[in-house]
Amino acid sequence: MPISKPVKVLAVLACAVATGTLIALVLHKRQKVISKRAKCKFILQKYSKCSFVVALPPSTTKAVSQSRPVRVPIRKEVREPTSYANFHDCVIQHVSLDLFVDLSRKVLSGSVTLIVQVKKAGVVKLILDTNSIAVTSVTVNKISVPYSFGPPHEVFGSALAIELPEDCRSGDFNVDIQYETAPGEKCSALQWLPPEQTAGKDHPFVFTQCQAIHCRSLLPCQDAPCVKFTYDARIRVPVPLVALMSAMQTGIKTDDQSTVFSFKQDVPMSSYLVALAVGNLESRDIGPRSRVWSEPSVVDFAAYEFAETEKFLGAAEDICGEYVWGRYDLLMLPPSFPYGGMENPCLTFVTPTLLAGDRSLANVVAHEVAHSWSGNLVTNATWSDFWMNEGFTVFIERKIIERVYGIKAAGLKSALGWTHLQDAICHFGHLHEFTKLHIDMNDVDPDDSFSSVPYEKGCAFLTYLQDLVGGASQFEPFLKAHVLRFQYGTVSWDQWKLFFEQYFIEHDVSEEKLATIDWDAWIHSPGMPPVKPSVDTQLYDATVMAVESWLEKGSCKMEDNWNSDQKVVFLDQLIEKFTQPGFKMDASLLHKIDERYQFSKTKNSEIIFNWCTLCIRAHHEDVFELTVKFLVDQGRMKFVRPLFRDLFKCSENGKAVALGTFNKYKSQYHAIAQKMIARDLNV
Repeated sequence: MPISKPVKVLAVLACAVATGTLIALVLHKRQKVISKRAKCKFILQKYSKCSFVVALPPSTTKAVSQSRPVRVPIRKEVREPTSYANFHDCVIQHVSLDLFVDLSRKVLSGSVTLIVQVKKAGVVKLILDTNSIAVTSVTVNKISVPYSFGPPHEVFGSALAIELPEDCRSGDFNVDIQYETAPGEKCSALQWLPPEQTAGKDHPFVFTQCQAIHCRSLLPCQDAPCVKFTYDARIRVPVPLVALMSAMQTGIKTDDQSTVFSFKQDVPMSSYLVALAVGNLESRDIGPRSRVWSEPSVVDFAAYEFAETEKFLGAAEDICGEYVWGRYDLLMLPPSFPYGGMENPCLTFVTPTLLAGDRSLANVVAHEVAHSWSGNLVTNATWSDFWMNEGFTVFIERKIIERVYGIKAAGLKSALGWTHLQDAICHFGHLHEFTKLHIDMNDVDPDDSFSSVPYEKGCAFLTYLQDLVGGASQFEPFLKAHVLRFQYGTVSWDQWKLFFEQYFIEHDVSEEKLATIDWDAWIHSPGMPPVKPSVDTQLYDATVMAVESWLEKGSCKMEDNWNSDQKVVFLDQLIEKFTQPGFKMDASLLHKIDERYQFSKTKNSEIIFNWCTLCIRAHHEDVFELTVKFLVDQGRMKFVRPLFRDLFKCSENGKAVALGTFNKYKSQYHAIAQKMIARDLNV
């Protein structure tokens, strides 16, 4: 096969020779390898029908590759309206943190050193994102320099402008910033828990949540997903507490008063993935590259619940390729953690609401595992394309579920996801900007746009595309090619569209078939997707039939072997009935259903949430006590926000319960959850 664009070919080869990089040429049509080296990681760069594969040295099973992955430049078209940073002029390459965790004052204090590369010769300032950070000094290449803060914005914080000496306006330079985070709740990335809010009640606990734009309250940085950097850290904490981060631990030094934990992350990642947790923590191994961390009183429960993690990792590698992050550990956080999970590299954060006692909710870990490729390794270039993070992740998660639990289980998850998508779009309104895949983020708080839409509408789009090109056997090799092409970097929807079309034209999908894709309707139109993908609905259909039987006959004999997802679908279907004009549900029927299924006594948080929702919408106020207990026991936004909203709208009694509960217990919620619930309740 003739090689096109010979000048570019020679340039790439010359660059590879100069840098000592290994090169392999792969011909797409026949997948014939002209030259290859075993056990290499690849970054794919497309040149017509011939691809250049830039290969990195192999890594060991114990650690990430010793050589830093190839840097992927930020496309000049990328704009991030949520960030002040001038990353097109100069961009952070590496971050070094040296911090003391001051539990008494509830601050982190110390320094951050940034290795910065100049992209635009002659740049006079480095502009960073900050939010309520107190800076005491700034040096550039060890020379003290002037700096200033821009006006503060309630959501986006303040720009930190650092003047650059003349000899630092090309090449690389180091910036050292001495700083301190805002105390307590004023730092939106940190939640400080007193001992009484932990499981053990003996020691305080602190953890971070940086997604989407809260890292700027943790450290001065370029807080945009397109900026990916490596990092190392030294974290000093009081004895006997343990510090964990989204990185590989490299050392521990202890004296009588404190312990210094050292970390290193060699894989470039975005700022929202910086994570820190400090508490009275123990661990249990649950696999060859995984352990679970938690407080001593719950760590064994967590180890049992997440024992299948290695199965998820193995299935994900089969779908996406090699896992490059070294370890995959989990940290079970206190109940106030606002999300089901957070995909921090090397250390996924998970909520204790997953502790059902029967592993029925542990498949949430499959979603976080999938993020190791989609989101962490291949990252959405801007928050406008958040669906390229979560939509891809849900799509891969469903494939993991199919491999581990079977096609019927995956189909049920998809059907349940479609219902959640309908609920989210109904909440926003069918014409709302946040129901699009590509969102206009100008003057928008990313937290406000968070919903099931990027997850489920994005997954639906990928499922539609998979069906169009010939099914999983054709699409799964493309997924691996997608990872190889964009790994260690970022991707926007239009860039990915070109790659998708080129790949499948080269793999014998006709241009006429590809031309039938209505990209504008999928990406830019609000509301439900233009096409509902077909999935296995056998379990879902059986559940729908059971709902109709209960409503018509007051009983059903078909559900003895239901799994927890089917019970959630059952409740979802009953909840959905309340969208029909005039639908009512008698309290006696609710009592009868609860007697049969014991929904009000289950440990499964998804079932409790749906049961409370159903009863509130049926104006069955007997459930208020259970609902308040559930709202107080955990702070996961997926549960607390809708329940507070439903209580508020239910009745005057419900409104009083909602406002009273929030005002009394709001300090237990994470700052992000507090902000969003307050908006929901108009307080």
